[in-house]
Amino acid sequence: MTVRSDGWTPIVGYAIGRTIDMSSEIGKFISLSALWPPRLVSELSAWNEHIPFAGWVIEATRPRIFVELGTHAGVSYFSFCESVARLGLATECFAVDTWQGDEHAGFYDEDIYQSVQRTNSEYFESFSTLLRKTFDEAVDGFADASIDLLHIDGLHTYEAVKHDFDTWLPKLSDRAVVLLHDTQERKGDFGVYVLMEELATEYPTFEFTHGHGLGVIGVGVALPAALSELVGLSDQAEIIELRTLYSHLGKRISAEHSALQANKELAGSRKLAKDLEKQLEHQKDISQKLAEARDTRKSQLDVATRDLEHVRRTMDEATAALKEQVRTLEQALTNAERDLAATTRKLQAVTVERKALVAHELEPMQEKVRAQSQRIRQLQVQIEQATHQLHQTRQDLEQLARRRIVKAALAAATPARPLFRLLRSNRSDTGPPLDDSVDDGTGIARMTTAFDARRSQIVTDELTTIYEKHRAQCEAIKVSIVMPTYNRAHQIETAIESVLEQTHTNWELLIVDDGSDDDTALVLAPYLSDGRIHLFTADHEGVSAARNRALDEASGDLIAYLDTDNTWTPGYLMLMVAHFQSSDTDLAYAGLAVVEDSGDLKYFRGEEFDWDECRAANYVDLNVFMHKRDFADEPLRFDTSLRRMVDWDFILRGSRDRAVGYVPFVGCQYSDGDSEERISRSEPIAYREIVQIRNPSDGPLPEPHEIADQLSLRFAIRIAAPRGKRNEWGDFHYATALERTLTELGHQVRIIYVDDENQGVGDDHVNLVIRGLTRYPAISGQINVLWSISHPDIVSLQELSEFDLVYVASDSYAALLAHVEGVTPRILHQATAIDAPPEPTTLIGADEVLFVGNSRKAHRPVVEWAVEAGARLAVFGNGWEETIVEPFVRSINVSNERLGSLYARADWVLNDHWPSMQAFGYVSNRVFDVLGAGGRLISDTVPSLEVMFPGSIAQVGSAADVRNVLTDPPDLAGHGQSATEVRSNHTFAYRSRQMIGDILDHLQVEIDPDHPRSHVPWVTSPEPAATTHRTVTAAVTPFSDKTMKVGLVVLPGGSGYQSSAYIRLICPLTSETVKSKIDLMPVTDFGELPLAELDAVVVQRHALGSVDEASSAVERLRSSNVPLVLDNDDALALLDTTHPEYAKLSQKSSVIDLLLESADHAWFSTPNLEKAYGREGS
Repeated sequence: MTVRSDGWTPIVGYAIGRTIDMSSEIGKFISLSALWPPRLVSELSAWNEHIPFAGWVIEATRPRIFVELGTHAGVSYFSFCESVARLGLATECFAVDTWQGDEHAGFYDEDIYQSVQRTNSEYFESFSTLLRKTFDEAVDGFADASIDLLHIDGLHTYEAVKHDFDTWLPKLSDRAVVLLHDTQERKGDFGVYVLMEELATEYPTFEFTHGHGLGVIGVGVALPAALSELVGLSDQAEIIELRTLYSHLGKRISAEHSALQANKELAGSRKLAKDLEKQLEHQKDISQKLAEARDTRKSQLDVATRDLEHVRRTMDEATAALKEQVRTLEQALTNAERDLAATTRKLQAVTVERKALVAHELEPMQEKVRAQSQRIRQLQVQIEQATHQLHQTRQDLEQLARRRIVKAALAAATPARPLFRLLRSNRSDTGPPLDDSVDDGTGIARMTTAFDARRSQIVTDELTTIYEKHRAQCEAIKVSIVMPTYNRAHQIETAIESVLEQTHTNWELLIVDDGSDDDTALVLAPYLSDGRIHLFTADHEGVSAARNRALDEASGDLIAYLDTDNTWTPGYLMLMVAHFQSSDTDLAYAGLAVVEDSGDLKYFRGEEFDWDECRAANYVDLNVFMHKRDFADEPLRFDTSLRRMVDWDFILRGSRDRAVGYVPFVGCQYSDGDSEERISRSEPIAYREIVQIRNPSDGPLPEPHEIADQLSLRFAIRIAAPRGKRNEWGDFHYATALERTLTELGHQVRIIYVDDENQGVGDDHVNLVIRGLTRYPAISGQINVLWSISHPDIVSLQELSEFDLVYVASDSYAALLAHVEGVTPRILHQATAIDAPPEPTTLIGADEVLFVGNSRKAHRPVVEWAVEAGARLAVFGNGWEETIVEPFVRSINVSNERLGSLYARADWVLNDHWPSMQAFGYVSNRVFDVLGAGGRLISDTVPSLEVMFPGSIAQVGSAADVRNVLTDPPDLAGHGQSATEVRSNHTFAYRSRQMIGDILDHLQVEIDPDHPRSHVPWVTSPEPAATTHRTVTAAVTPFSDKTMKVGLVVLPGGSGYQSSAYIRLICPLTSETVKSKIDLMPVTDFGELPLAELDAVVVQRHALGSVDEASSAVERLRSSNVPLVLDNDDALALLDTTHPEYAKLSQKSSVIDLLLESADHAWFSTPNLEKAYGREGS
């Protein structure tokens, strides 16, 4: 990082060598901020050339919050910060980076971060914050709709940058601008350019091609004027001139920086030269001194050489004398060795003789020693084993003592049952629990943290004695074990093994495979050789149907249940059989231990049975529940209409008004880990109310269709409006209208605002998100409902897929979503609170044209057209100052309750749509309000209006159209019928009934056709009608006497179709402009198309994989007389034989050539591609 020292003085025109005309078309995109010389630049940064634009965009947007994702050395980030400082803005700046690097930027050490931190502290600390986090970690720290300027410059793969854009999109404000760097890089796995191309189809954009490319995306719907003009540029000459101008500006910065660096290097070289000259003089002095030292050393060496010669002669004489002495010593050593050898031989002979004598005398004693040594070793081993066992026993006893101390303390705090029930009956619903019970987080099940082990042991001993005493009778009792399974190949063996280990062996295991598509059959095959194990296969109908099938096949005296994620203790069946043998009960259950995946005890389930308490919160587990097979007049079966909590419902129905035995021992171990397969992880707690309604404490059992009437749901409606300014938001009026109508239907409602500090989950049944500008997550354990009423362009498919019920206020958008994997849309248009014709007001004249709405600081053409057409205009709304509408403003606001009267009074009411809503076919709620009030509408064009309300609305596209409507009013023949239709089927009361109907359907609760609570039938919202191919049935339009049925053969992707299929075919052919004319059927296999029913077939480029497949398709289309359209966006016609994948791609090219030759029509993505295939004008 280089810090300039030339201050902040701007140099107008310094970068391009000419003066810039600020009043020209291009001049508006240049300001002094773009011409300030940067203080901070780096030779390492690819961003240097975009520093001028950073200055301009800060001044043009004046963002409240600016965020950069990927800062590295800080050149881009600090260029934005410099402009904020120079302009004196109140902008908050945030840099998000791990400062560790990535595959594209390279990985680097801590020095980079320390450098950035120092610069930030020195210059920008008052408004700039460094967030050392990943992008995903940082996003939750920003409020939704809060960021005005976002620069994304992280990892540049398509997947990474797409993920970053989608993740941060909800945080962008309605005036937000996004910058993408490296849009011109196409090497390796760079993919920013792909995202830029995709975003250009959704948002207005502008792209600079210098400096590796910089994309500017106008994401907000209320962009600053200068940015709106920039991304709206269409004149190619102006675009080229602007790009050239900023390229020169950027390159001048790089060049100037290079020159500064060169000057520094030159100055450094000169200094180095001077240093070298000094060193050279120093070296000369040293050389002279070395020469003098060399002469001195030579004289010294001559003297040393003479001394060495004298020493050498003396050493030679000494060596000769020493050699003589060595020869004398060697001779003496030889003589000594000879004498020693003779002595050794004599000693060895004597030693052998003495050893023989000693061995003979000691042999009996040695035998005893060996025996004793062996015994000692054995005793040592036994002592070690005993010591280890003692140590282990001590540890076990200590652990057991700790557990018993805890359990005893908990048990000691447990009141006696009669006293407990008395206290329970007198305490308030909100009081604290009085026993040791805990629940599962939903209040559905109750567990205990203490278990009476002493009592358990006594009962176990007694039942074991009974079994032994009456062994013949007990062994004759056959137990039928019901085990349903669905895709549990990875865990079913453990459950089966626990059955095989039972000490009571007279049983049959009835396994019902509920349509598994994993390896369940292979896993079970070895067990079927045991004649007691039986396997039944069925279509996937759910656990209740599977259990009922097993009950139908059961032949035992007793019925037991075991799921695949549970295991019995070995004596479970024996003890339960002994209980039934010795008691008169028809039903009984044991205790269950719930453990973590680690094996640590979590809690127990099981206590003395009380039907009312079990109804309040279940504490009987089906896996330790047994009953006689024929204990009831009617066979007891599981209710297949209930989706969840079927065990609880089954136990309550079976035990009602019957004696139920509790056998206090742990008969089953249940693993309660974090597996996502657990149904209970996400089951809606609304099922608790359903089960309790189905099993009332007193009175007759309700009929199935009566449950819906008694069910009272708790709604939490979440909206984007802030609490303090809620009256200014349409979302608030939607929420209050729904609150009123849902409450009238007997449900409970609370409204949650975007700025509420406590947005806790609570005990709500339904999480209803009115989706506007703010995203709210789905909540586990609740029924998640999303109603998209506006801004559909900012709602991701991932978000939609997270909800149980998805409503969109558009027929055409629902038609598109119907083809998206994982999303099942329902059509729920906007609504009105007007259910009867209101009394007209006198606030305006009967001949006036009315518009109610704020300026939004945006272009609202319909209002301006009315002014230009000379209409007698009356406007209610704010923000119209300094516009041509200002003279017509009557009031800045009007109460929601008075709107109907205004609409009923006016001659005409003006209506318009947000551009995104218009494109997605969202009909404004004003349309419903005005029609409901009986008013006449002039609206901008949305094709759905004529489909929904034929002959009822005047649609216009210019001031001339408005003038024609006012001077020669059209015959709105359908107006009266549409007004009646709105007041009947498009009110909030009707929408509430639709939602309740859909929720009851989701819960699989039977709906009463004449619901007494509302005195009107429940209704369900319409879905796009779908075949197995997810075909959308379109409505007949007034300009076509039949729908066109079009088949699409598109490329398959990882989930659903490839993105290109959506971008080029599915989205356009379900768009608002054509949806009502086309019945679309996309497939990935040509053979799935019902050609006899189709009017045309569109084949996407490589969707047919071979020439043979393409030939067969062409032949079938010709014989069926169905036109073929080829959609092509690949330039394989330009394929060169030197291409590394020529062999593979030439095959695809041959397919396209064949289809192109046979096609009735061909679509090409570009004119150049069209020309390459010789099909100009096709």
